[in-house]
Amino acid sequence: MEKENIISQYYENIPLKTRIQVANEISFINIIHELGYREDKVWTKDDEDILNKILELAAKHTENILKEIRDNEID
Repeated sequence: MEKENIISQYYENIPLKTRIQVANEISFINIIHELGYREDKVWTKDDEDILNKILELAAKHTENILKEIRDNEID
């Protein structure tokens, strides 16, 4: 079986909420890098509070997106 098919099979089994959550978390973290704030740095224990806040904001954003999807499905 080709790698693409294996990846596609796994991806299809991942719930939409999880896919959106991961995409949002990556996007939020990438914003910091794209703006040049952490170009040459890795996340350390000292950055835990900042990283947790980013993940919290991403989770809220995900919930807002999922609420919009649910509300749209009802309409």
